[in-house]
Amino acid sequence: MVMYSESNFDYKNNMIDQVYLEIKKFISSRGAQEPDQVYTMGLEIDGIREFFPARKENRKTLVNLIEDYTELRRRQQTVHVTLKEFISMKNRMKAFNEWRGKETYIEEITFLWSNDFENFLRNEADHRNAG
Repeated sequence: MVMYSESNFDYKNNMIDQVYLEIKKFISSRGAQEPDQVYTMGLEIDGIREFFPARKENRKTLVNLIEDYTELRRRQQTVHVTLKEFISMKNRMKAFNEWRGKETYIEEITFLWSNDFENFLRNEADHRNAG
């Protein structure tokens, strides 16, 4: 038996399911009307925020995960050239986060995020300091 610590979890799950169905209905009925249109245009989902109280979380950013991975590979005797590529990626990610003014978490990586990151790398990044 699964024990839930969240109060009113049945009610909250039901409300989330209802909003999820509304979102699916909105997307399937409207779809992308124009190239590069954001699917949530005109969709109000702020109503579910009340079900997710702010919590202090100890989660890692994408930069933290890259650092952890680099350390793992270093312990595995990965060649220096490969480690240098991981470090360059971490530095580019740090610069991107500074440019947009917030940290990146793995669950935030979407096509839109990817497009922003690509735009940053192509048009904004100072490649002389990225490595």
